[in-house]
Amino acid sequence: MLALLLMAAQTKPFVANAELGKPYRVGVDSYIIGTKTKVDTPYWRTITVKSIRTAQAFGGQGESIIAEAGQKLILVDVNIKNPNNDTVNVSTSDTLRTLVWESNLAKSFRYIRAFLPNGDTLSHNLKKGQAVDVTIVLSAPEHTPFVHLGFTFERNSLPSARWFDVVPIALKSKSVFSTDGFNFGSSATVTADAPFELDAFRFAIGKPVKKGDHYAVTLNATNTMRMPASWGWQYAATELHFPGGVKVTAYPSIYEPGTDTMWGGQLTPGQTKSLEYRFYNVPAALPTSLSMKLNATQRQFTVDFSR
Repeated sequence: MLALLLMAAQTKPFVANAELGKPYRVGVDSYIIGTKTKVDTPYWRTITVKSIRTAQAFGGQGESIIAEAGQKLILVDVNIKNPNNDTVNVSTSDTLRTLVWESNLAKSFRYIRAFLPNGDTLSHNLKKGQAVDVTIVLSAPEHTPFVHLGFTFERNSLPSARWFDVVPIALKSKSVFSTDGFNFGSSATVTADAPFELDAFRFAIGKPVKKGDHYAVTLNATNTMRMPASWGWQYAATELHFPGGVKVTAYPSIYEPGTDTMWGGQLTPGQTKSLEYRFYNVPAALPTSLSMKLNATQRQFTVDFSR
């Protein structure tokens, strides 16, 4: 019931028929063949979509979900209640069917997984009247001027689907990579020492310090996920920029600050690690900025030292 359904091209303009915070019954009745007699089946759900938001990452139990290059995550927080007489299962493989109104846009959307809101594994048996809060994680292009999502249960229950015009009602993202509170870009400019989130980490980068024949830059990295996250110099291309367009690539090692002890490995959930990048063969002029581009997602940021 969970696969993202690619909707056929619609013949009429989109009209939202649902609001955040309101409960709706979605599903389908079943009848004895050849009669109008209903069969008591567990094919209905009462859903209340509480909020919709975007992000670069979501920390699940057993899995860190990071938006791929050119993508963002859409997180749908929804309460699912069982109105049926029979007990129903709500799990990663059995929650709701997510619909996209425009068929051409739907092809670029992807269902990833569903969790409890805190990221725990979702697996609940609900008796009649019982409910559970769920977070559905979708992947979408990082820039989508409009998003029209619908939710239902069975494939043949499309007439009961509840549709949302997502962009106007979504919570505003505070990410430095967010361009308008909903959409994302692949680059951002930040200030030295100001923390910001990127993929699995929260970074804060200090201003360069001259130490003999090189500059040293300290990066504080915090793992914001619920799983260990790997980091090392090889995970990103890092450059120090100088006036006149001069760029100096970071030495291919990172160090425990103030020592010659090299470091590379994993940060446990919530762990913060201070790491020192070094830049040799530098010009006499003062550095103006530092840039870092992650290999995996191609996201990049610039630390502007003039701010």
